[in-house]
Amino acid sequence: MKLPKTKKTPKPLTLATPRLRSLRSKLEALALYGIEGERDNAQRKLGRLVARVDWTAKDAPEAGDILNVAVTRAAVGHPIGEFDCPHVANAVRWAVEQRTGAECYLAGAVILARVTPDSARRLQDVARTIAEGFATTWTRFAGVPGVCPGDRPLFCMGLYDGMMLEQRAAGQRLPSRPHKARPIRAKRGAVDHAPAVNLHPYTLALSLGRSIRFSVHVVTICEQLDRMISGELPAPAA
Repeated sequence: MKLPKTKKTPKPLTLATPRLRSLRSKLEALALYGIEGERDNAQRKLGRLVARVDWTAKDAPEAGDILNVAVTRAAVGHPIGEFDCPHVANAVRWAVEQRTGAECYLAGAVILARVTPDSARRLQDVARTIAEGFATTWTRFAGVPGVCPGDRPLFCMGLYDGMMLEQRAAGQRLPSRPHKARPIRAKRGAVDHAPAVNLHPYTLALSLGRSIRFSVHVVTICEQLDRMISGELPAPAA
């Protein structure tokens, strides 16, 4: 005697994430404006993606998101980190306030958050990760020919916007650098100076900031920075 076939329970849809929404936009553009097989391939991928993702629900947090942290607010502030660099301190403070809604304030070089002690300990890990990522990537970038200390605010601004997944509107001008590169006149018999990177510090830092947020190891982030820089530096003369 054959048992009646039971219907398979449909697989639950994956919740949309910012990365999936970005992928959908790219596939939609290729499906409309792609050439030859590119358009057909994009249409197939787009159909599969749309079918397996719930686009109506609130975005699910992406794996490894250090800013996806639940906190319990309190009337008294507790320390979450001490920072020598004001750019790093502001980045930590603004990121925590924006993502958790907990009020933060500075007491000297220490950031205090109005959360419970247990929540403060979790935020200390967040602050430590951000500070390490900002400090290490800047130290690496500062050693590149053509970079000066005045570029640090723009670099940190790019790291912060990338970390918060913020993008400048199309056509919006980049913040100006505090200095302009001056052409160096070679003297007779002088050794040629090292080639300098021309990529804007803000632009360079955007993708690095996103990597900091999503728990990419700082060594890997520095390797990412090295690859970006090596693609911008002109090849040495033969």
